[in-house]
Amino acid sequence: MVSHNPCSTSDNTTSQPAVTTTQQPVDDSLIQIEVVCACSTHQSLKKLTVSAGTTVMQAVVLSGIRNDFPEICFPPNRLGIFSKPVPPDTVLQNHDRVEIYRPLLVDPKERRRKLAAKQNGKVTTPSRSG
Repeated sequence: MVSHNPCSTSDNTTSQPAVTTTQQPVDDSLIQIEVVCACSTHQSLKKLTVSAGTTVMQAVVLSGIRNDFPEICFPPNRLGIFSKPVPPDTVLQNHDRVEIYRPLLVDPKERRRKLAAKQNGKVTTPSRSG
């Protein structure tokens, strides 16, 4: 049984659409997209012209953006298009922006709870959920 490692850096170039460097699609078989990623120290935006039918994960691989963020793993549930999580096999449309999400360092609810308590002069203890 072969397992798929979503963090693997090996690329299967035979199944990936071609990337060109043109700014405008020359025909309906090409689309323009962006792939973006950010961390606490830097961010990157890659503009690409790719074949129609390119998927989200193929765009990430084709962009080379993983080289800019070796510390971030790209599991399938951490990708999105315009702030909406999508599966890695989602087919891209012209002008889509693929976003690579990094794990949260702090739970937003817990952060708001601590901030509110600090503003009210209270000491907080971690909440128990479950």
